[in-house]
Amino acid sequence: MIRPTLYLDFDGVLHPGHAQPNERFGLQNVLVDAISGYELDIVVSSSWRFQYTLAKLKSVLHAEIGRRITGITGDPVVGAHSRWREIERHALFNRVRNFRALDDSGYLFPPDCGALILCDGARGMQAAQGNELRRWLLAQP
Repeated sequence: MIRPTLYLDFDGVLHPGHAQPNERFGLQNVLVDAISGYELDIVVSSSWRFQYTLAKLKSVLHAEIGRRITGITGDPVVGAHSRWREIERHALFNRVRNFRALDDSGYLFPPDCGALILCDGARGMQAAQGNELRRWLLAQP
């Protein structure tokens, strides 16, 4: 079985994009509810990966999320659809064949990217994105 992998952004997903420090990660429960009971690896695609170690990133997240984190996407890519290209590079190098990206920056992905679960950055992850993620996980062999 090929484990599904979620490429996870933080700002605009786990909290609204302009959240105050005390409001950060306030929407983790939506993600936890969507992934509980499913096999899933998580790779951090958020720009937070440039400021914090992997251990620190895991420590600020809900345990259900943190324990699933297997890595980060790595060095930044410059140019059109940069987040998508970072994810593609990581997926190719790590032989990740089955993935989705949970992100609020649609412009960092090609138009109509089927692997993107898009959040409204002003609101962060909501039930609709949780349901979309759950439907994908339910469809796994």
